[in-house]
Amino acid sequence: MVLKKKFVFFNILLTFLPLGNLVSLANKTTLITSSLISISLSAKVNAETSVFYFDRAIKKGDKGKYFEAIYDYMRAIEIDPNYEDAYYNMAWAKTKINDYQGSIDDYSMAIAINQNSDQAFYGRGWSKSKLNNFYGAISDYTKAIQINPDYEDAYFARGYSKGELKNYSGSISDYNKVLEINPKNATSYLNRGLMKSYLDNHFEAISDFTKAIETDSKKTDAYVNRGFSKVKVGDKKGACKDYKKAKSLGFISSKNDIWIENNCKNKGFGLF
Repeated sequence: MVLKKKFVFFNILLTFLPLGNLVSLANKTTLITSSLISISLSAKVNAETSVFYFDRAIKKGDKGKYFEAIYDYMRAIEIDPNYEDAYYNMAWAKTKINDYQGSIDDYSMAIAINQNSDQAFYGRGWSKSKLNNFYGAISDYTKAIQINPDYEDAYFARGYSKGELKNYSGSISDYNKVLEINPKNATSYLNRGLMKSYLDNHFEAISDFTKAIETDSKKTDAYVNRGFSKVKVGDKKGACKDYKKAKSLGFISSKNDIWIENNCKNKGFGLF
């Protein structure tokens, strides 16, 4: 998720009103009451102050000072209760301190202000998924996609949530869309392969794991999962290569080591 940054320019609108017969139209002299000036300047100061707190909060968030950032976003909102971007950024900051329910509440406020905010729906869905509310997450991701049909991250996240609910076919469908938008998304190949392996479609899973590796040669999980699917289709030699490669890349697993020890010739890290 990307923090929203807003640059706002303010102008004072001074209302010129004639006062009795004291106004000289000939020399264009106009009197302005002090109360009007006070109201105009007060509005400008309040607006600038809300942006001041907003900008300062962003800088604090960039430094990892999330509690201080949240405080400044709250100050900005106190001044401007309809400050959509402040609610959005405050929600993001709360995810950084694992306050997912607070994040959901803030995203909901941003959505109440702007019901066409695809990013707010996506953010709220992500926070719901962190609380294992995958049905709620899917609903929000779907709304984000309705607003922005090419929202790659929303398709990816919805695919993940569907997988958690064991809707493997639905998950594959979403990963298909991600890869249609971005054919170089290695993690989507990996996750789609996992969904296919859960459906015992191991040959297609191997194909996806291979695509993930071709896209990112250091994708350790892709080697591990391809090795598993190769075992399932009887390709023990190929599985040994993948498991050894994963280990050479830093994958640590006692089960993996035991399997290599019991099933693979030519011990060590070299590939057949």
